[in-house]
Amino acid sequence: MYNKKKSTHDLLEDMKRTRDYDSFCEVNKGEFAQEGQMKIGRALSALLEEKGIEKRVAVKRSGLMDKYAYQIFSDTKHPSRDKVLALCIGMQLSVERVQELLRVTGYPLLYPRIKRDSIIMYGMENGYDIISINNELMEYGFQIIE
Repeated sequence: MYNKKKSTHDLLEDMKRTRDYDSFCEVNKGEFAQEGQMKIGRALSALLEEKGIEKRVAVKRSGLMDKYAYQIFSDTKHPSRDKVLALCIGMQLSVERVQELLRVTGYPLLYPRIKRDSIIMYGMENGYDIISINNELMEYGFQIIE
């Protein structure tokens, strides 16, 4: 979604070693994500291409209504975080990629100290589909992803 070259750890280490922030920014200008700047449809489409997944397959796996999901991809709908998560689950993204997507599109990140988020993260990391994640959410008394 953006051209990162350094790991987050390496970027942090560079920051610690740099005496002034302007120099740090100049040296690392290609490393920064543009938070909230990327449209969700564009970002999701880039991930589809990166993973080699057909849009129709991801939409079907997401459990979302086809028309609504395609409107998200075309940026004619601004979806809730849960709708975005459903598409991410349909695309079988890792938690790391989901967090990056949420960050660059301005959505709140998944937070493992929030039990509902941790259930979703656990399901993603373990390859659960949307039905399995929703079953886990219901079992623990949480709102399902719909």
